[in-house]
Amino acid sequence: MVQDHYGRAVDELASWPYWDPWAATVPDGELGAYRPPSCKGSGADESCWIGVEDLAHVFESCWSPLVNPAGARWVDCDIVRTEWSGSTRP
Repeated sequence: MVQDHYGRAVDELASWPYWDPWAATVPDGELGAYRPPSCKGSGADESCWIGVEDLAHVFESCWSPLVNPAGARWVDCDIVRTEWSGSTRP
């Protein structure tokens, strides 16, 4: 379920122009308070995914120097590295 929700967020947010903050097309400086939506549809047809701010937890868990290496791993960082690098998920 965790993989599905995070994977859906990646799929939905990949077309957001600021998805890759290191891309040459993203201007330097403040980008404003806009955040992409994390739901679409309404009522029984509404579907939601992880918000863009919450995706940072994955990167923090995988590559932060402050994470305890003896702690529990809740994400497979190799999957993040390979599948979130701009390609679509299988």
